[in-house]
Amino acid sequence: AVMVDEARALDADHAIATLEVADDEIGVLEEEHRTALEELGGARSLRAAAEQDADVVVAAQAVEDAAADLRAVADDWLTLALARTMATRARDRFVERHQPGVFARAARHIAAATNGAWTDIRMPDGERAGARSEVIDRDGERTPFAELSEGTVGLVYLCLRAGLVDEMRDEGGPSLPVLMDDVLTHLDPERRQGAARVIADLATRHQVLYFTCHPEQVQALVDASVEVGAALDELPLARLV
Repeated sequence: AVMVDEARALDADHAIATLEVADDEIGVLEEEHRTALEELGGARSLRAAAEQDADVVVAAQAVEDAAADLRAVADDWLTLALARTMATRARDRFVERHQPGVFARAARHIAAATNGAWTDIRMPDGERAGARSEVIDRDGERTPFAELSEGTVGLVYLCLRAGLVDEMRDEGGPSLPVLMDDVLTHLDPERRQGAARVIADLATRHQVLYFTCHPEQVQALVDASVEVGAALDELPLARLV
């Protein structure tokens, strides 16, 4: 009864007009649907063709290879960064523990090498020579490393290395040979003899292997060895070239 009443109340002309509009909209939607299907088919065809295209395959493989290389580089970087951190911490611990002893020994060596003209070495920047590194003479005057000659800087470093070798030995480190190659080359005769005394003194506690082709250096080491009571064996080597 309700449907009959609604049907009687329905405006036929309005209903027909509404139906025609709906038919037109349906036609438009069907056309859009056909167009979408055609575009989808085209896209699928392009995708299939791309998947078969040799350049695309090569490019995709190149991307995978690059990603693998990047992961390998990242792993290497992480390993090196960790190693650097560990080495830096070990160095800092070593410097903190041993630097005072090394510098105290080096001061004694520099005083012996210069007959007391210099009495101390200061390197506030740590284990490397910096702008504030200096030597101190018997009157307390300070001379920056930058004002020293090449040979004199070499003498300072010889004393530091001798101090380091003794420090490590006294701390229970392994007793290893000390290798030197022409470290007296740039010194004048007086400084050469003082440096030779440092080497000869070191040789009373360690095996020192000194390589040189300069007779004056050999003589300086012979004289210094006699002076400090160190055993010295001269071993001539055949010229290779």
